[in-house]
Amino acid sequence: MKAGDTFKISQPGTSLDSHLWVVISDPAINGEQILIVNVTTKRADSDLACVVNKGEHPFVHHETVVSYRGAKVVSATDIDTLIKAGAVWNHAPVSPTLL
Repeated sequence: MKAGDTFKISQPGTSLDSHLWVVISDPAINGEQILIVNVTTKRADSDLACVVNKGEHPFVHHETVVSYRGAKVVSATDIDTLIKAGAVWNHAPVSPTLL
């Protein structure tokens, strides 16, 4: 895993099951505190600091924003556990420009 990688996590009943998550910190620097953010549909009250448009990532089909408010800190161990359980689906990484 590295900065720019994306994935979905299947945790039914939680916000983790409906969004694409993006690794925005470098796990090689600190694998115990990896910062991830999700992308979500743009709404009237969305943070517009980073708007992602259709075509900027294969997962994005309409105007989307990065939800910094929903950012999470996870560890490489947490992610590895979910991968081994088959609960993580990798997607295409974001471009260096988008990251």
